[in-house]
Amino acid sequence: MNAVCRQGKRYPLAVVSCLTALLLTMSACSEDMQEQPSFRSQEAPRLHSPPTSVPRDSRAVVLAPPARTSERLQRGERLFGINCSHCHGPGGEGDGPAAGYLKELPANLRAARVRQKPEAELFSIITHGKDMMPPFRGELSAEDRWTMAYFVKSLPPL
Repeated sequence: MNAVCRQGKRYPLAVVSCLTALLLTMSACSEDMQEQPSFRSQEAPRLHSPPTSVPRDSRAVVLAPPARTSERLQRGERLFGINCSHCHGPGGEGDGPAAGYLKELPANLRAARVRQKPEAELFSIITHGKDMMPPFRGELSAEDRWTMAYFVKSLPPL
């Protein structure tokens, strides 16, 4: 069987059927992929990423905190600028560019109540998150989380 086009040309029925199916399929796609779930509900937890992927050490356990050195504090400053300054601000005062859009203002890391916390507690907050702050366990290695805790502790008081 053949289907007839408006200009009198004949196309095989299979071609017309394929084009119709393609158009119907494309109309069901979301342009921004917002309605396309990345996983199914009740899906088992995913295993950690392969060792060759980045970040590969994000869930490694550190038995003892690394040494606090000037190089580590410099790295902590860079990590803070990348991961924290958008909420906590470049000086750690809770006045970053994203702070105004949050339900709760980020902590002022130079305030006395934060400065009293031991580095181990700061590491725990960075690792597990607190209130509106997300956890960084899956994003940063344990060594980098300690590095950030050292840097936060080194911020000057108000």
